[in-house]
Amino acid sequence: MNVYCGTEERGVEGRRESFGPDAISAYSRYARQVIYYPDPSNTETFERHIVHVSRKLGFRVIIPVAQRATITLSKGKERLKQFIIPVADYKSLSIGASKKQTIQLAEDLKIPTPNTTTIASSSDLHKHTFKFPLVVKGVFGRGLVNYVRNNQELKKSVATLYELQGEYPLVQEYIQGPGYGFFALFNKGSPRAIFMHRRIRELPSTGGMSTCAESVYEP
Repeated sequence: MNVYCGTEERGVEGRRESFGPDAISAYSRYARQVIYYPDPSNTETFERHIVHVSRKLGFRVIIPVAQRATITLSKGKERLKQFIIPVADYKSLSIGASKKQTIQLAEDLKIPTPNTTTIASSSDLHKHTFKFPLVVKGVFGRGLVNYVRNNQELKKSVATLYELQGEYPLVQEYIQGPGYGFFALFNKGSPRAIFMHRRIRELPSTGGMSTCAESVYEP
């Protein structure tokens, strides 16, 4: 198995994501070779590197895993026709990659969603009457979630996430209850495989990424 690992990136509050020399996958006993790829945000450099390595090692199929790599390769599928890249088209993928666009699409389709406030500037906060606690969520990526209990924490969280992403976050109602994760493989709208888990422990404990989970099926 050949393992690709990206360049280092820092997430919210300085926590490291799985990039760079400390990427967990690089230490797998089944990895016979580790290659570090450049930042996918630099499309030209990233694509050039992927083409060079794939040709050198004889790869025909490229399966991106991380979100930024997936989006970049989806956007460049027409330029990379010599390879099979089994990901959704960029137009669909860009909606799924944006929590704001996902919420808007769900609302248009009459799918139940948490009450969500979209803000265009920090001054917008004064225009709304919020009921705490609230969830403040980054528009892109994972792990960028804060739980706030008052206006002071709300303002601080909004400012922090805006500084990290350059876009104002979503402000959502807090819904108490068990956490579940749902995953699916679709082929043009038709499900091929599904998987679910129930979160036993989360980070943070008030709700977030799973640190311990069990597989379940909940209709």
